[in-house]
Amino acid sequence: AFQAYRDRIKTPWPSFEVDVAALARAFGCAARRISTYDELVRELDEIVPTLASRAEPVLLDVVIAATETFEP
Repeated sequence: AFQAYRDRIKTPWPSFEVDVAALARAFGCAARRISTYDELVRELDEIVPTLASRAEPVLLDVVIAATETFEP
C-alpha cells in the first residue's frame, strides 16, 4: 500500500530505498524497522525504560509517508 501511495505522488526530492535498520545491524548496532503506529508505540514502550542503563545504541528506522512539499 505504501509503495502504491509513493508511486502516485510527486515529492520535492527523489525517492530512494535504504533499509537503515539493516545497515545499522550490519555494523553491529541494534536496530528495528518500524512501519506502523502500533509498532512504534510497542518499541518505544520497550526501549525508553532501558535507555539509562543501555551501554550500546539502538536505532529505530521509522517509515513515514512521503509529503508533496517540504517546509523546514
